[in-house]
Parts: sequence; structure tokens; C-alpha cells
Amino acid sequence: MDTIGLQLQRQLAGTVNINSNVIFDTIVNSYGAVVYNSVTGEIVINKAGRYFINWWVVTQSSIGPSNVTFSIQTSQGDNLIGNSPIKTGEVVGFAIIQVDSAPIALRLINITSNTVFYSTLVSIKANLVLGEIPEEVGSITGSTGTTGATGATGGAGPISINRIYVANFNSNDVSVIDGEINTVIATIPVGVNPAGVDVNTLTNRIYVSNINSNSVSVIDGLTNTVIDNIPVGTTPGEVGVNSSTNAIYVANRDTDNVSMISGLTDTVIATIPVGDNPNGVGTNSLTKRIYVTNQDDNTVSVIDGITNTVIATVPVGLRPFSIAVNP
Repeated sequence: MDTIGLQLQRQLAGTVNINSNVIFDTIVNSYGAVVYNSVTGEIVINKAGRYFINWWVVTQSSIGPSNVTFSIQTSQGDNLIGNSPIKTGEVVGFAIIQVDSAPIALRLINITSNTVFYSTLVSIKANLVLGEIPEEVGSITGSTGTTGATGATGGAGPISINRIYVANFNSNDVSVIDGEINTVIATIPVGVNPAGVDVNTLTNRIYVSNINSNSVSVIDGLTNTVIDNIPVGTTPGEVGVNSSTNAIYVANRDTDNVSMISGLTDTVIATIPVGDNPNGVGTNSLTKRIYVTNQDDNTVSVIDGITNTVIATVPVGLRPFSIAVNP
């Protein structure tokens, strides 16, 4: 797999709220197994290794505090802070992270105790560079030593692929089927009347909509346990996952909109109005388009996954229900 590198910049003026991500609007360079979501500000690294992160933010002011603090936070628990004792100037941070189990998500977040204003005096408001550190640089391999004794055999690693997840509407649970032996190996309690199911194969998370709980249950595919329940709109139907941006889309039938969930924070970060009585959701991770069937409009709404807006409405047959995408 190619070496990973990423450079992002922000050129737009504006503010970043407390506990909100810095949203970079320009990808200067990107190569290797790394994905940036310009809607959420999240970066997903899909390769184990050691990485450096250098960043800076140029600030004009902040409301209340006399200092400014940002942090690189990751889904594996890193919290690497950079701060400045003044409100106007450049906040700089440097970090090295070790990724043992990919993928992980990371973000640059404002942890100042209030809103921070980007500077209006410079064209580039923020910059972030992420790069992979080679394991061996300029080393010379010596002669091979004597082979030591063979150690004890370790335990088998967890297997979390070839699994099928079934939402059982009337028993309020999810059946997990082992695709090798075609047998149910786990039953996971979720919310009331689960209906939609989709999987993020990169993060090994399963998302289940619960129609009469108005929520989405998040299942850890390794432990087969519910690790979060996310409130969404009324009567959620089907679920669609865009693994390239770690975003989850849920059609809310009775509120005529789609909830967009961040897979990093397990929170709804956008609500998108669509047609009448939406139900089916399909995603194209290559084009970052989301397709939603509207049962009582006889249409399909096409959502731009970058701007989170409907960019087209396509007339189809009577009462469209489900949808599938072949990217």
C-alpha cells in the first residue's frame, strides 16, 4: 500500500464553535489510504503505522477567554493539544500518533471555552499536514542472527468478516449469521421495531434503525454489542452508510427528512429535507451521492454528500420503497 500523505487548508473566513471541528475547504495534496470529509472535517486513516501531524490556525479573536486551544482528537483516544496565550495570532500544534488497528478517524477541534474567529487579515486561515513516518529510514541491515526457540502459540485473533445482520422487527433484536456455517451466532437486543440495517466495513460498525424508538443503534461488530443509541427523526426507515466519509444516512418517514450521522462522534450533524414519506436509502461512496426514495411523492431525492443538499429529484414509479446502488 502506498505511503500516506495529506495537506489541507482553510481559506474561508468565519468562526469555529466550541467543541466543533475545523473544516478545511481545500485539499492541497492527498495520496494513499486516507480520506478527508469536507462536511464533517474528519480524516480517516485506513492503514496501520506511525504518523506525524503538523497544523496551525490563524485566529482573530475569541468570545470570553484570553487564550485559544485546539486539539487533535482521534477515535482511538488521542487528545493532543496546541494552544496560545493570546486570542490574536497563530495557534500551532505538532503530534505523532501510532495506529495499530486501522481504520481510525481524527479531527482538529476547538476546545477553547467559546467560539473562535478566524483571522480576516490572511488568505489561508488554517493548514494541516499529515504524513506517514517510514518504519526504517537509512538503516543498514546486519547479518542474520541465530534463530531463537519457537514461542508458544498465541490465541486466534478475532474474526469479524463474512457476517450477516438481520433486523427482527417483532422481537426487537438483530440476528448475526456466520456466513461460513450459515448459523446464527449472536442475537443482539436493540430498540423497538428495528427495520433498516447497514454496515461500515472499514470501522466494523453496524447501524440499525428502530422505527418506534426514533433512534439508530450502533453495534460493534467485534463484540456484537450495542455501543450507542442515536436519536434521529420520527419513524426512521432504512439506513445507508458511506464508508469513504464515515457518514450514515437515515430516512425519517414522518418528518420527511434524512438524518446524517457522523461515525466518529455518533451524533446527528445534519438534517436534510427530502420528499414525502422517505424510506429507502442508497449511497455511492465513489461519487458521494445519496439516493432516497419518497413513497408518497413517487420520486427519488439525490443528495450531495459534500454539501448535504438535495441536488435533483427524479420521478419514478408508484410508491418507491427500497433502493440499491451499483457504484
